[in-house]
Amino acid sequence: MTDIIVAILKVLTWSHTIPIALVVISLILRKPLADLISRVRSAHGEGRKWGVDFLDPGNRTSASLPNPGQTIVTQEQVKAALETIIQLDPGTVARDYKKAHTHFLQRGVVTEVQLQDLSKSTEVIDTLANIYITLLGRSEKHPLDAVGFAIFGSILFAYGCDRHVVAFIEQQIRNSPEYRDKHRRPNN
Repeated sequence: MTDIIVAILKVLTWSHTIPIALVVISLILRKPLADLISRVRSAHGEGRKWGVDFLDPGNRTSASLPNPGQTIVTQEQVKAALETIIQLDPGTVARDYKKAHTHFLQRGVVTEVQLQDLSKSTEVIDTLANIYITLLGRSEKHPLDAVGFAIFGSILFAYGCDRHVVAFIEQQIRNSPEYRDKHRRPNN
C-alpha cells in the first residue's frame, strides 16, 4: 500500500498537489468554514489589501436546537410573550401569533428562554419600532406587528442591532407592499 502512495506522489507535481490539498483541507474543515462564512458581513479592499468584517452576535442566547431537557417553544408561549410587548399591535398578536410561532422557529428562536430574552430586549424592540415608525409611518403607540417582530426581531436578536443588520432590515421593509403603498407617487 505504501508503495502505491509513493508512486502516486512521485507522479504528482506541485500543480497537482496544491489543489488536492485544498480539497482535502476544505472537506476536513467543512463545518468550521461554513460557520465562519455564515458570519461574514462584508469583504472589502483592493489589490493586495483585503479585509473581512464579521457579524457579531454579541452575548445573545444561542439560536440553536434545544439542549436535552429543554422543549421547543409552543404557540401559547409565543402568544403570551408577544402580549407583554407594549409596542406590538394587540390585534396582530391575537390574529397572527401562530404565524409568528412558525417564523420564530424558522429563525432559530426555538426555546422559551430564547423567546423570553428576545421579548425583553429593549434594544431589539426599540430598534425595530424606530424602523417601522420611520419607514412605514406607523403609530408610535403600537408600531410593531407580530409577524414582522418574529421575522426581523429574530434577525436583530441573532446578529445584533449593528448598522449593517439594520440596513438589511430597512431594505427588506422598503421592498414590502406596505412600504410601496405608502410611498407610491401619484400619477400625473
